[in-house]
Amino acid sequence: MKELLKLNDISKFYYSSTNAALGLRKINLSFGQGEFVVITGESGSGKSTLLNVISGNDTYEEGEMYFNGLETSHFDADDWQEFRRNQISFIFQNYNLIDSYSVLDNVVAAVLIEGYTKSEAVERAKVLIDKVGLSNRINNKAAKLSSGQKQRLAIARALVKDTPIIMADEPTGNLDSANGKQILKLLYELSKEKLVLIASHNFEQAKEYATRKIRLFDGEIVEDSIFELPNNLKMKEINNTKPIITYKTSFNFVANNLKNQPKRVIITMLLIMLITCTTFLLFSTFVSNLDDSFTRIRNDKVFQNVDPLRIVVKRQDGKPLNNDDYIYFSNIKHIDAIEKDEYIDLNYYYGKDYEIKYTYYRDSNLNIIEQSSSVMFLSHDHTLRSTMSISNKDLRAGSLPNNKNEIVLYDTDSSMLGKKEKIYIRKNNIFLDDAYMLDEFKVVGLLKEPTEQIYFSESFVSEMSYYSFPRTINIDVTVFESTNITKTIKDVNIALNRGLGTNTIICPDNYKDQINNIVKIIMYTTDDYESVRVYNSKFVIADSISNKFIEVSEDIFYQFHQTMANLQASLFLSDYSYSTNTIEKLTDNGYIALSPFKSTAYHYDQNLVWQRLLTIIISIAIMIILYFLEIVTMRALLKFKKNDYIIFKTMGMSNKTIKQINYLEIFFYFCISLLFIVFMKLLSSIFNLGDFSSYLFNLTKYFGFWHYFVFILINVLTSFIISYTFNKYLISKTHVGALKGD
Repeated sequence: MKELLKLNDISKFYYSSTNAALGLRKINLSFGQGEFVVITGESGSGKSTLLNVISGNDTYEEGEMYFNGLETSHFDADDWQEFRRNQISFIFQNYNLIDSYSVLDNVVAAVLIEGYTKSEAVERAKVLIDKVGLSNRINNKAAKLSSGQKQRLAIARALVKDTPIIMADEPTGNLDSANGKQILKLLYELSKEKLVLIASHNFEQAKEYATRKIRLFDGEIVEDSIFELPNNLKMKEINNTKPIITYKTSFNFVANNLKNQPKRVIITMLLIMLITCTTFLLFSTFVSNLDDSFTRIRNDKVFQNVDPLRIVVKRQDGKPLNNDDYIYFSNIKHIDAIEKDEYIDLNYYYGKDYEIKYTYYRDSNLNIIEQSSSVMFLSHDHTLRSTMSISNKDLRAGSLPNNKNEIVLYDTDSSMLGKKEKIYIRKNNIFLDDAYMLDEFKVVGLLKEPTEQIYFSESFVSEMSYYSFPRTINIDVTVFESTNITKTIKDVNIALNRGLGTNTIICPDNYKDQINNIVKIIMYTTDDYESVRVYNSKFVIADSISNKFIEVSEDIFYQFHQTMANLQASLFLSDYSYSTNTIEKLTDNGYIALSPFKSTAYHYDQNLVWQRLLTIIISIAIMIILYFLEIVTMRALLKFKKNDYIIFKTMGMSNKTIKQINYLEIFFYFCISLLFIVFMKLLSSIFNLGDFSSYLFNLTKYFGFWHYFVFILINVLTSFIISYTFNKYLISKTHVGALKGD
């Protein structure tokens, strides 16, 4: 007989806060391959304790146990798990089944723990299930089986493992005599090649199969009778070689858990999904408040139009923009409109944007006479936009402008079509405070969507661009004094006056002393004397629109502007959140680009600053609280699975595999939650879901790659913390003690 186990003076004690109880005392035994040993005794005599100590499911305090001649007193938790995986098959008195698993999955689990593939495990499991008579229950949950069926399932799960030692704690306790005899006969057949140890209070039932009887009383051996020596039996060589455990084993258990525990999976999934979606909302609020541009006051000395959607762009080489540039701009994602003429720093005033004040006096007859009127501009929020930004699809009635003084606006009253409206045009940093232009415009189109923006004809705004960036000229005036003397009026701006006759100039009063006795006039651009030259124009001394301007007739005006190229343009985004990325892209491709909204911000509004900081602090605080609650709640939910993992450990599953299963399963839940957010984002972008699409867009519009990365990283870390704390909790539990309860 080949000796497998040897126990020298093994003692076991159970300790409580007040006393110590004896489990085993000075046990000296040796067991060999080919034995069918029945350990008997009254309840509490130490039968189950002896089996648990031999299997490593419980510890021993004194003595030494040898396996194949090797000491085991130095074994740590991993060594004992490896010992149970490779050497021990255990049939528990209380079954220790995974109730949520099916009959097949319970047996398959034992083979998977050994490291075999799923297909190999299923094949071996079906053979043992058939041997114990449960083939007709193969897909039933273990929780739905009778006591006798559970006992047979526990036996099948133990016997499916190819180990040299089989232990059974009351294996026939819940079986009728016929099934009990069948199981004992099966164990006896296995004992011809293995060591079988049975703990039973009913020795008579196993007597005909026993080769040895050991009786315990109060933790001590009182009888050790050998009935048959196994020397003449043909022994099978013990094979300790097992497959290497890989991640596939962990994945198989994760799949089994998800398949067999649907209610638990749904509850866990909903909890994680709810918290993930809520924290995503809070995180998006945090990200949207990282840009402090909206908390600043703007300086309008450089840009009148500080529309957050606007990006001003020009070439880095200083050359005029050409058609290729405009094609490139139109292909950039998130650019909704391109305004080629840089006129949009001109404000327009319409309706409630201004009011006219009149001054009256009474004449000698006490009649009320209007003396003067003045315009007060109340709102500077509106700037010129052309119909380049819209199309016929945006109109509910009418058409786009065909003539210069035609406009498109929004109004619910269709009778507005064809009406003429007065609109004032001005620019603070060019015109004086009291300077403006007034013109009449015909309404030719009505927009579908509500907006305060009025869209002017391209020809009109092109003309207005000359006021936004006026042409600067010099005028050489030759006057007759005692001889011909030429005086130069430098750096004056010209403005168009359509009411002037050909080749006529209106010169404001401040120039009249310089142009008396005019003999000859030459006008030319300041950058090139030969570029544009106008001779002998007719000068008129009169009030001009501003002392900064000399008004000229159309022929003169367009002589100076016909060669004027567009050096910059304005691009309008679909949303402000894309401004940073768009500017970076333009800069990387040879353009100078800036956001007037950002670049003109110079001073903080303290009220807005505090509102922003409060929003950020509240968002972060709630996120931390939610993640903390998620960790605590998930840990509480996972504790319901504690017994399942402890059962796996008694079957030989390593701590490493248990950790992997938990990490993978929790990570799976978080991945599904994150994929749900991605799915809803894609769904809302592909299909117009109304307010929901708009809401989801506003949540993520400030997100860049790194924002998504940080959010995913936070959730991955949370899943790690949940798994880590639960794994630490599991590893701290002993097998038998944990199964009995905390």
